[in-house]
Amino acid sequence: MAVSNQRSAWPRIILVQLGIVAALLVLYKVYMPSMQRHNLAKDVEAREQRIQKFTRTMIVEDSGRDVSGTGVDGQSMSHPQKLLQEDSVDEVQQALGAPGTEFSDAGGGQHLTWTGTDHKLEAAFNKGVLYNLTYTNIRTGRGVAVFESSQYWQSF
Repeated sequence: MAVSNQRSAWPRIILVQLGIVAALLVLYKVYMPSMQRHNLAKDVEAREQRIQKFTRTMIVEDSGRDVSGTGVDGQSMSHPQKLLQEDSVDEVQQALGAPGTEFSDAGGGQHLTWTGTDHKLEAAFNKGVLYNLTYTNIRTGRGVAVFESSQYWQSF
């Protein structure tokens, strides 16, 4: 009798092992990609918040000059904007995290871009010092180019 009980146990053991393998396959094929998409969406939303916080702290209006223009989110603007301070590349990366894209121009300037859910921010550096921020609404295409002097401010 012992031999017959062992033989009937083998199919059960194999079925249990196949069930475990099937559960692992479902986990890796269905749950893991879903979890990765969820984490990626959270990361992009966090980047969007960092972009908005950074622009609020770095861009100020120059109330000494009047201009008519449109802001990033469609609001009308009566004063040009300028950079509050000229940060280094490391300071900007510390505030915003790693950039999505990075390139250098022919003059040796460095350009870093961060993209969030609603806005894109491009920072341009000359000799490691921030001189321009281009802040764009991804959905509408509206944006502003802000320099260290409000004289060069542009709305598009």
